[in-house]
Amino acid sequence: MAADTDRIGRIVLFVLVAALAYAVVLMAQPFANALGWAAVIAIVFHPVHQRLEARYGAVRAASLSTAAVTVIVVVPVLLLTAVFVREAAQAVVVAQQAYADGRLSWLDSGWNVVQRKSIGAIRIDLAAAIVDGMRQLAGLAAAQGGAILQNVVLSIIDLAMTLFAVFFLFRDGRPLMDFVRRVLPVSPAFREQLIVQVGEVVSATVLSAGVVAGLQGLLGGLLFAVLGLSAPVFWGVIMAFFCLLPFGAWVVWMPA
Repeated sequence: MAADTDRIGRIVLFVLVAALAYAVVLMAQPFANALGWAAVIAIVFHPVHQRLEARYGAVRAASLSTAAVTVIVVVPVLLLTAVFVREAAQAVVVAQQAYADGRLSWLDSGWNVVQRKSIGAIRIDLAAAIVDGMRQLAGLAAAQGGAILQNVVLSIIDLAMTLFAVFFLFRDGRPLMDFVRRVLPVSPAFREQLIVQVGEVVSATVLSAGVVAGLQGLLGGLLFAVLGLSAPVFWGVIMAFFCLLPFGAWVVWMPA
């Protein structure tokens, strides 16, 4: 009888813990995006934060690291988004004008040669398809940017939540990782290896892919501005995006 009572008690406790965990997940779900970005930022900036923490202590170092994230990441991204949305419509107008003036006729000529040498190729108006694709891309970008600008309050709350979480991840990173180490049901050696590999993968992905693509987009945008081409920020962002894919920035700068 006592064994049955203990078993029922354990089942009830397990159900309560599961229900509480589910409630916590539901409460955190609206902030999942902000918490995810905060975790990525905390991992990438962790080496710098460690040096600040050794010199200034946990709280001051967390404040300095959060301020650095705001200046280095958040402010440039906000400014870039605003300029990108503004230049998206301008890029479509310029492309349409170039097509109307016949400046894209060389694309049609080259494409016609390729189609004539291809057996059973589908006849496609390449220049018109490019302009239409650009129009759709710019429209999508403008729509997304407009949605962001229309929901300024929600965007500010999301951004504030990200920075708020970043601060506490910096400040309480050590106790949090100690808790993670206790709950991971693996051997200590494999646990430490897993934690190190996850951190290295996240940092390498952001730094190698994101920074390199950003630098290529920045250089491409600067080149567009020096040559007097319109919408340099828009095309710089597009080049950075293509650098994250197997295509590369040449998809934009070669036609330009």
